[in-house]
Amino acid sequence: MTEDAELRLPSGRACVLRPKPLPLLPTYHILFFPSEQGALTQGEEAGMFALAQRVAADLGRRFHGDPGCYAILFSGGRTRRRPWPHFHIVAVPDLRAKRRALFLLHIKQLLIRVARVQAWLRMLRWRRSHV
Repeated sequence: MTEDAELRLPSGRACVLRPKPLPLLPTYHILFFPSEQGALTQGEEAGMFALAQRVAADLGRRFHGDPGCYAILFSGGRTRRRPWPHFHIVAVPDLRAKRRALFLLHIKQLLIRVARVQAWLRMLRWRRSHV
């Protein structure tokens, strides 16, 4: 999956699954509830937890052939940077990979900056080769 997927909660409201591959973390995804839909009800939040687990199992199966190969991190209301509820989901093959993935999520902002610099350098190389 390389683009956003809209997934429905039992209430009918939509969540978005967005792939966010990062250097050293190619199976990283975010499942979020867009803030423009307002607040989640308690039932919808429980539904979102169930949805996150199903999505994570699907990603584990797709990337590693096993529906148990994943790690999920929920960002609750007081522990998130963005205003909307969201889950960080990573397909990982084993405990060692999970530990590495959680560390990489800890330094995610640094990884995003590294990816931007890499893209900028690729663009410069392309320009030089086409001049």
